[in-house]
Amino acid sequence: MATFEQVAQILKLMAHAYPRYELSPDTIELYARMLSDIPLDALEAGTKEIMANNTFFPSIAELRNKALDIVLNARGIPSPTEAWEEVIRKINEVGSYNFPEFSHTLIDKSVRSFGWKRLCQSEQIEFDRTQFIKTYETYYNRAVYDAKMLPEVKAVSDKYALLSEQKLLSEGK
Repeated sequence: MATFEQVAQILKLMAHAYPRYELSPDTIELYARMLSDIPLDALEAGTKEIMANNTFFPSIAELRNKALDIVLNARGIPSPTEAWEEVIRKINEVGSYNFPEFSHTLIDKSVRSFGWKRLCQSEQIEFDRTQFIKTYETYYNRAVYDAKMLPEVKAVSDKYALLSEQKLLSEGK
């Protein structure tokens, strides 16, 4: 993860690329706090990409998104179309009696939400394709949202999720 000094160095470099932008110590501190959970190499690559393509000094959000997009892209998450193609391939290879292993958990989760047998025995494959892609995109977008969440925000979110689960358990649900 990027240290304060490393983020400060990146910002000072960027100040040369955007000479009209005035970089205050408070700005450096804020950027450093908000970018410290990002791997340094991804932050550097994202910064270079932004400097090569953006006219104006980037916001924290732009830097976070660009760096984390690089990280997420490296994870090899299949596109919705690729995921559906894998499902069709597995239907033909495995059939409805055994549940196959998929190349990514998002495909597995999407298939389970439909039901493997239902997909295998479907007579409305185009409709199922459309619904699968929508489901997959929902899971994908949630995974991206979770990956981009600041650690402090995730801690608060997890706290309330845990409280909600405990409440359900105490109510006997």
